[in-house]
Amino acid sequence: MLSVILDNWHKPLIFVDYNHIIRYLNKPAKKKYAKYGDVVGKSLLDCHNENSCRLIKEGFATLQTGAEEVLLSDTPKSRYYIHAVRDEQGNLLGYYDRYDPPIKTKSL
Repeated sequence: MLSVILDNWHKPLIFVDYNHIIRYLNKPAKKKYAKYGDVVGKSLLDCHNENSCRLIKEGFATLQTGAEEVLLSDTPKSRYYIHAVRDEQGNLLGYYDRYDPPIKTKSL
């Protein structure tokens, strides 16, 4: 049932475990990343350039210290976050990524 709910979420969602291994993509994520083939079971770090890997590792380190969410990128196109997934005891199991539209500022 949970995968059906997540597949009906309108935004791409990718869950990555504690070792940065991609464990789940919902339908919108599968569509968005279709050109890369089946990435489940592969390292997220193998899918990114050196700078992106550095940002992901730094963000993950922040999640390890107790943060719930870290903004990794804020561009005119989108804002990219990683969000902690924890068990009932608060242990970090991994993270999912999420995207938001850019913040629109009003001009004077």
